[in-house]
Amino acid sequence: MLLIEHNLPMILMDHLPKLLISAAPDSQILKTVTCFKTKTTSLLKNFQADSERSISCILKENKFSVIIDETTDVYVKKYLAILVKYTDLDLQKVRDRLLALVEVNDLTAEGILEQILAVIKNLCIPIPNLIGFAADNAAVMMGKYNGVQAKLREINPNIFVMGCICHSLHLCASAAAEKLPKQI
Repeated sequence: MLLIEHNLPMILMDHLPKLLISAAPDSQILKTVTCFKTKTTSLLKNFQADSERSISCILKENKFSVIIDETTDVYVKKYLAILVKYTDLDLQKVRDRLLALVEVNDLTAEGILEQILAVIKNLCIPIPNLIGFAADNAAVMMGKYNGVQAKLREINPNIFVMGCICHSLHLCASAAAEKLPKQI
């Protein structure tokens, strides 16, 4: 779907059908299009349910990693994006897919871990299949004793953990820039 593929806002659907009709006024098909924001939202929820069923079938049989990040929308609601990385044996390639986007109120390590495990449990995916974890380098994610990664290690001591290389590179570049003379 156009909105998802290009990360466009849902409100666009209140204007896109009108734009298409103005671009092709003779089209009898376009004149009947009535897919605005509300209907599009409903369709996306159905697509999400189908996607969750599809991916849960795959993850029940395969090892996978989760990649997480939190975000805040324009209404100041906080969400946790949970992506999975796994090997698609049919296609013989590694895939990344969005597993869930859940609203969260508790952004502590415990709250984040609870959301991850709830999604996995609700989709009936075996926890032992979770073998990797990646996130930004914030203390809540990567804290050695109380971060999400530490809590995941309590569940699986052999889990592979990786912090975000882009965040690490940014910290290195920032530290290096501090050493430059002020006039530069």
